[in-house]
Amino acid sequence: MKRILPVFSCIAMLCNAAAAQDARWTYGNHPLWGLSAYVTVNGESIGLRCLPDRGFEYPAAALLLTPGLVRPHKNFKPNEAVERYRFLGDQSRGEGMVTRNSAGYYERGGTTCEVNLEALQKGRALLYFGAGGNVLEMSERAAESSRDVIARFPLAGSKAAIEQLIRACPAIRTDTIRHVTSALTDHVTSHRNAARALRASDLTKPCA
Repeated sequence: MKRILPVFSCIAMLCNAAAAQDARWTYGNHPLWGLSAYVTVNGESIGLRCLPDRGFEYPAAALLLTPGLVRPHKNFKPNEAVERYRFLGDQSRGEGMVTRNSAGYYERGGTTCEVNLEALQKGRALLYFGAGGNVLEMSERAAESSRDVIARFPLAGSKAAIEQLIRACPAIRTDTIRHVTSALTDHVTSHRNAARALRASDLTKPCA
């Protein structure tokens, strides 16, 4: 039997969709966590802020979330919660623990990869989920139509806002350079190993 939504539920869904469509990322002072790259939709915000550059492998940035985007977990401490998310237009997705600080919002520090800096710049949208569903196995199509979606953040303007954050944040620049250097080293090593394997194979021997 087809489920019919009440008129007010349909209106709320349309209003929420319109709010998400109009929202854009900005670089500036958020009322809860200060200077950051962030976006707000229907009273909920997600953002990135710079962490101090300590000159070695250390969290470079913090992902910031308002309380409505996370859910409590029976095995976590009172100040800990679960975030469950999936990008649209990018394969990044996950679920993990975030910690509430004294200002009342939640955050998770990490490298630029761990806070999904690249996906936030290249994706089309970011969905947050409640307790249902498996975000790790969910297809993009299933994610978009899931009833467990509790927030949808557009990524319009995210590239420009995050680029401003990067320019102002030595720790993020250092971490980005580190990851690029590591990737180039792995690429060169892979080619050298392939060349050694080729020289050692029968393919390099004269024909009989």
